[in-house]
Amino acid sequence: MARQRGTVGAGVLLGLLVLAVAGRADEAEAVKVIEKLGGRKVALTKAQVRLAQAAMGKKETKVSELCAELRVTRVTLYRYVGPQGELRDHGRRVLQS
Repeated sequence: MARQRGTVGAGVLLGLLVLAVAGRADEAEAVKVIEKLGGRKVALTKAQVRLAQAAMGKKETKVSELCAELRVTRVTLYRYVGPQGELRDHGRRVLQS
């Protein structure tokens, strides 16, 4: 597999992150620093997570219609909220941010 010119491998980035947080006193603080560096944007806002949670708790909700309203796929919806309206990890993270 040919490596593209000018790209940095994941191992190199991880090494730089380790060096950047090596001076931190505890691991939890180091993890927070790494998490602040970014990542993928969340697909649902706090309001959308709450709406999805309330809607999924109702038996008459059609998941396909809810997904269309929120403009997400079924997989994405279930990543945030379970079939009975319970929060999942992604949903909890959005509400805590």
